[in-house]
Amino acid sequence: MSIVFDLERTNQLSLLPDKDLVDLCPPIEPYQVTKNHKCDFDGLYEQPHDNIHGWVGYDMADNAYTAFDPIFWSYHANIDRVFENWKREHPAATYTSNFPILPFMGSLANRVDFTDNRAYLRTTIGDMAKDSRSIGYDYEPPKIPDSSGTTFNEWSDYLYIIFNDVKCTYDTYSIDVFVNQSNPQPKDAECGNLHFVGKMMRLGMGIKDDKGRCIKDGVTRVLDASYNAYYLTPRITPDSDVEISLIVTDVRTGKILTPEEYNKLPGFKATYMWGKGIPSTKLDVSCSHERCD
Repeated sequence: MSIVFDLERTNQLSLLPDKDLVDLCPPIEPYQVTKNHKCDFDGLYEQPHDNIHGWVGYDMADNAYTAFDPIFWSYHANIDRVFENWKREHPAATYTSNFPILPFMGSLANRVDFTDNRAYLRTTIGDMAKDSRSIGYDYEPPKIPDSSGTTFNEWSDYLYIIFNDVKCTYDTYSIDVFVNQSNPQPKDAECGNLHFVGKMMRLGMGIKDDKGRCIKDGVTRVLDASYNAYYLTPRITPDSDVEISLIVTDVRTGKILTPEEYNKLPGFKATYMWGKGIPSTKLDVSCSHERCD
């Protein structure tokens, strides 16, 4: 199975990915950027990654147990491949290169040591962020192309749903996002509903973060709602009022959270922003409203 990330548009109606990681941040005007708008690789690569974990469910949806699911290994082999494609497109990208990866030792991670405290001997993120060919392996081209070649219509204005300050949570949640639909119900979260923008998963840690693994500064997650804005009646324009509604569900228990409950969690408050489109020649739309059958 070829899993395809649609990262350029970050339209989460497509739960399944595209390798064309040319620009992970929707173009926006400088005056629209705030100190809370951290649109970067971590936020926009992790979101579709988390979606698959939550979509599979069970152990895959719990960060404390996910590696016990055999699907994890094939899935993350593909995550590595997608990241490798991005690295080769961006050879000048920089990383936190000195961060040690325990318990691996050496620049090729060719041995393991749980007791040696000399951090300078540890394998680092910088070692692993090299072109894979420098550490001894390469990828064959996929038998099925990553991109279907489907192109988006070009809108005059693009509507983005923004979640700022996204940080770790203990539990895993699904977030169904709607525009201009008051009090949506779970049955409304389906592709034929033009008010339904898409589903996001927030992969929970499953354990208390006492190891400093969670980021202190939140990231930004983005949904492209331009299709909805263009085809809804009446059409949503930059002069229109935009109402965003969420259905937040605890994946483990199936409980639907109230706004009062999910607003206490980091990064669950949705805002919107108008911006420019992301130019691209290769895009995948696994579930556009035109192809829902």
